[in-house]
Amino acid sequence: MKTVVVTVVYPDAIKYFEDFIQSLQAQTFRDFSVLILTDQVKKQEIFKKLAFLDVRADVIENFSQLTPQALRVKLIQESKESGADLLVFGDADDTFSEGRIQETVDCFRTTGADFFYNDILPDGCESTAFQMPDSANGIEILANSNFLGLSNTALRLGSVDEKFISSLFDCDTFVFDWYLYSRLLIMGLRGIHTGRAAFTRYRIHDNNFAGVSVQTDCNLRKEIEVKRSHYRLLSKYDERFVQYYEAYLEGRVKIKKKPGGFWWNLTVPDLNNYEFDV
Repeated sequence: MKTVVVTVVYPDAIKYFEDFIQSLQAQTFRDFSVLILTDQVKKQEIFKKLAFLDVRADVIENFSQLTPQALRVKLIQESKESGADLLVFGDADDTFSEGRIQETVDCFRTTGADFFYNDILPDGCESTAFQMPDSANGIEILANSNFLGLSNTALRLGSVDEKFISSLFDCDTFVFDWYLYSRLLIMGLRGIHTGRAAFTRYRIHDNNFAGVSVQTDCNLRKEIEVKRSHYRLLSKYDERFVQYYEAYLEGRVKIKKKPGGFWWNLTVPDLNNYEFDV
């Protein structure tokens, strides 16, 4: 099987990128390659950081000035075209535990799951940010919040075709991760937790703090705006989200008393009849 680790490097992440590469070099599983797309970062800066990495790494510069969302679609597209079987997402400002890729590969080989996810530890903490479910089956699990990011997930590329990948370019919100995995679940695909031995260290900084469940006026306004756009996109693929979109469009929103730790988990739509469990 062919495994590829993919990431986008952008100016705010470049100062953390060497830590990311060191965590790849420390992986117990070694049979993988790396695909890097740059976003306003020159190849030369990337190559300096790659000097001590002993696996193949391909770097593609963003000549066409794609949006951040489109760059992530391009990662999937390039990986699929290269013949890769397993795509492991990584954020360039985060790091992996030494066994993350091994645990993901083991799940790929021993289960029929379509995507895989691992725990998240905020940088400097020794406990997980929130408890991950053992499996993800059905859109209900992502209807109101998200726990599947581009830092802690991986995708079986045989489960998606070129038409599906191309359709992801329609995403015009910055929550591409939530959109991607919602689309997969709407299609009937399923995910599985890789086990507690694998985790991602999530670096919290000003540009990496979106969607956390801290109840402030600013965060509430941001979440309402994000969910309005997110549900608009999903309503094209599941008519139940039309009600969600209309609720957020009209301001019919309830603030959760106990939001929990998942991303975008402060509010729910105020509907007479819920289509999904809250």
